[in-house]
Amino acid sequence: MDLLQLIVMIMVGTILATIVLAVLSYGAFRMRERRMPVSDLQSMTGGPAFFERVRFLPTKAAESEG
Repeated sequence: MDLLQLIVMIMVGTILATIVLAVLSYGAFRMRERRMPVSDLQSMTGGPAFFERVRFLPTKAAESEG
């Protein structure tokens, strides 16, 4: 086996491993989101179970200008 074939085989293996890891990670993410913790009210209402929504409230200076 010459050097070029070895490099190509390494690249193909790396690409395939990356695709497999991406699919497995997505599957794990979907399984984790499907789980519904009993104590999490937001997940019962249909929101994401493991991410928190960040809401920026207007500052007092912006409210006084308006």
